[in-house]
Amino acid sequence: MEVLSRADPPPVPYRELTPAAGVGVLVQRAVLRRSLDSISRRRGLLLTTDHIHQNSRGAALVAEAIGTFLQTRSG
Repeated sequence: MEVLSRADPPPVPYRELTPAAGVGVLVQRAVLRRSLDSISRRRGLLLTTDHIHQNSRGAALVAEAIGTFLQTRSG
């Protein structure tokens, strides 16, 4: 969680995903051809594009957590 504590500006608090926000992300991705990381930055989000779906930073944190868990389980 160091990523969140070092963020400048601070991360945007969670908000429920609205249909308009979901469509907005789809339009930016499909029509405007923006990357998921670019969409996140423009929306002030650090780990997701829409408070649900991860960008590359969020996905890397999830992958790291899963990898650590699997290593501890396999001995």
